Amino acid sequence: QLKPIFVDNNQLEPNDMKLQTHIANLQRLCRLCGDCLKTDGRNMSFAIQGPVDKSTAVLLRKMRVKISSWPDLILKVFSTD
Repeated sequence: QLKPIFVDNNQLEPNDMKLQTHIANLQRLCRLCGDCLKTDGRNMSFAIQGPVDKSTAVLLRKMRVKISSWPDLILKVFSTD
């Protein structure tokens, strides 16, 4: 049988609760650089216009990627069919 998507946390096994917590923590991270997204409950923002920041540029250079702007990087990483 399929488990329901939305379950009461009181009904979860300890391992399931650890997994749910881990997934929630991963959802707060940027898929490109791994940095924590700026979340304060009301405002979730991450700069994706203009040139990449210095730390991301260093990471891209290590990976031998010659992209210097966020839109180009997003198009390369999240290509559409």
